[in-house]
Amino acid sequence: NDESVTYQYTEGDVTGLKMTEISDMYEEGNSIEVPDLTELVEAETDIMSAKVEMLDGEETVLIETASNEDGVGEISIKMWYSVNYGIPLKYEMLVNGQVTMTSKVTELDAKSKLDSKLFEAPDGVEFVDFNMDSMFDVPGGDD
Repeated sequence: NDESVTYQYTEGDVTGLKMTEISDMYEEGNSIEVPDLTELVEAETDIMSAKVEMLDGEETVLIETASNEDGVGEISIKMWYSVNYGIPLKYEMLVNGQVTMTSKVTELDAKSKLDSKLFEAPDGVEFVDFNMDSMFDVPGGDD
């Protein structure tokens, strides 16, 4: 925060990304608003549906997607997003109706104290400048 920079890297890699465009969101005093995920319930499409569902006492929006992949079959993804926090609490991948992968948040502590060293760029990693705005530029598109 002191540098107004966000660093992103994978543990063990020697290169990472240095982003300045998104750091303004995290400056002291700014808060990130949790989106209203319940609006997705009305945005159903042929490949995506959403509904409000309770998960372990937490109100969530269950988003389900499905697709057919050649040589694999039907792939379904289920994601339970917390209405309060806007983060996924549970994830399931199903292939032809069989669960092949699942993950679930078992503990959530929004008030925990984190070691400040977690927010320092590590030695031995070269960070290259990365512009978030360029991710969404479409050649020939309107600005």
